[in-house]
Amino acid sequence: MATKIGAPIALALAGVAAVAGLVATKEKPAPATQEERVWPVAAGTLDRRTLTPQIVVFGEIVAGRAAELRPLVAGPIVSIADALREGGEVPAEFPLMTIDPFEYEIALDEADAEAREARARLAELESEVSAERQLLASDESQQKLRERDFIRRRDLRQRGAGTQKAADDAELALAEARQATISRRQTVVRLEAMIDQQIAMVDRADAALRRAERNLADSILVAPFAGVLTEVADVAPGKRMGVGDPVAKLIDVDRLEARVQLPDADFARLLGPAGDPASLIGAQANVTWKIGGAGYRFPARIQRIGAELDAASGGVDVFLAVESDDVGALRPGAFVEAAFSDRPLEDVFVIPADALTMDGALHLIGADDRLEAARPKVLRRLGDRVAIDGDWADGTRFVAKRFPEIGPGLKVLAR
Repeated sequence: MATKIGAPIALALAGVAAVAGLVATKEKPAPATQEERVWPVAAGTLDRRTLTPQIVVFGEIVAGRAAELRPLVAGPIVSIADALREGGEVPAEFPLMTIDPFEYEIALDEADAEAREARARLAELESEVSAERQLLASDESQQKLRERDFIRRRDLRQRGAGTQKAADDAELALAEARQATISRRQTVVRLEAMIDQQIAMVDRADAALRRAERNLADSILVAPFAGVLTEVADVAPGKRMGVGDPVAKLIDVDRLEARVQLPDADFARLLGPAGDPASLIGAQANVTWKIGGAGYRFPARIQRIGAELDAASGGVDVFLAVESDDVGALRPGAFVEAAFSDRPLEDVFVIPADALTMDGALHLIGADDRLEAARPKVLRRLGDRVAIDGDWADGTRFVAKRFPEIGPGLKVLAR
């Protein structure tokens, strides 16, 4: 029985030993060699250039000149022009509305009559004073004759050739002549003072006449310049208007401006070392209005610089005068894009923004096609491009588009 059980066990052990021997004597294969990975990359070439960037900012169209139209005289409306409506276009001096002129015509007639009366009274006084002056000259002449007659009779009386009565009569006549001269001179002085007063009255009457003429002319509300009407009030014939009641707002579409806000950094750079805002006045620009999928571009120039910096947004307002003769439907309130030239960047490298890693590294491609990390000086970000500076020769290759695994030492295949 023991012999029957031991035989199978012996055979199993012999099989295990045989398999172990075969495994031990089996020839082991040589380990596989792992090849280095080569990364295909988009490559660019560093070349120095002089670049004039464009500053692009956003803003809105504002009216460079606008007028609040209000009547300067009161009264009922007698007529209104058809153009006095929202969006109405009117030329300069166009009559928009007429206030009933009746009261102002009467006032003008009265002022004219008073002015003519004052001038007539002045002419009368001037005639009187002229006559009195002539009479004064005559009185002075008679006084001189009386003085000579008195002296002659006095001398004769002293020599005993004349009578005392004759001398007394001559002296009395001289006194009367002197009194007449004094009275006449006082009359002339009084008339001259009256003339001065009358001249003032004439001036006052002429001023009242001019005021009446102005009031009559102001009964017609006219457009001070050519433009487009907006904010038109509810006016109609028969409605009584007071002085200063709002009628409409007139916008000069030939003097539209784009008000944009320039960031502090851009503003400081444009000012340059001198820091003079006047140096920016007149600089050319372009204003683009995008609406309904279409874009309308207008030439413009920097007209003026805002007086204050905006502390909240950190910028300064810049006003660009739109210089196109055909602004079409462009109106105040339109949202626009403005672009004008920045100061030139000389001898810089321009690379895609995607070439820089998040920490600002640029990877150069060395002679053995391995990457080298560099730290460029970023001068300006230009949308999807970046202007940089660094101590590299023209023609140096770099990775134009970063990838997650990028790093120094990687071997790349430039495409």
